[in-house]
Amino acid sequence: ISNGYYIEFSDKQVNLAVQIEYTHVIRHIINELGVQNASEVSVNFAPEYQQVVFHKITIVRNGKVINQLNVDEIKVVQEETDAGSFQYNGIKRAFVVLKGVQKDDRIDFSYSINGFNPVYENQYFDKLYFSSVNEIRNFYQTYIVPDNRKLIFKTYNNAPEPVETKQGNVIVYHWSNPPIKIYETQNSVPLWFNNYPHISVSEFQNWKEVSDWGIKLFNHYNYTLPENLQKLIAIWR
Repeated sequence: ISNGYYIEFSDKQVNLAVQIEYTHVIRHIINELGVQNASEVSVNFAPEYQQVVFHKITIVRNGKVINQLNVDEIKVVQEETDAGSFQYNGIKRAFVVLKGVQKDDRIDFSYSINGFNPVYENQYFDKLYFSSVNEIRNFYQTYIVPDNRKLIFKTYNNAPEPVETKQGNVIVYHWSNPPIKIYETQNSVPLWFNNYPHISVSEFQNWKEVSDWGIKLFNHYNYTLPENLQKLIAIWR
């Protein structure tokens, strides 16, 4: 057990057709350290194209369910983690601080993030890690994909493959309780080194498609230079 709690249940579902990511988590508080570290439910999102919907935030204590989802208790703050480098991304964090959490409580919450970044022109990609700082007892991950779209999976470090099923006009890729590796402190290794099992997920079929997307994107920023500037450039040349 790390940080005084463990994840009793983790379920994430990504629906590409409606551009929604759904998350359901149950944290089991083991001791007072867990009360301190796990009594907040927070979600990062980009307000320009995303919306957060909280479905449930409860404390389960001795079989009794205590509702903690109150719209007046939801706070939203600017989450500019790169401001020190003068980079501002507009990311915000919606969070709820739970009241009265005790040892042996289960914090049960679920939410959805609606909307994908439009800059990728409806091309989905993700990176899925089978590792965690905290112990996870039940882990589930699902991608729900229209059958006219294709996801490419590339595995690293013996990451498990999904189970693929066809359900009507969608294809479902699902992981049910794969092995989850616990993070370990690694000294004197480069930042790019990663020996944890993970999978890259992408609708881009090859690197040429990525390159074509990038060129098209940056062509939007090709502007005609002012005449005076063109004269200066000619002199410098």
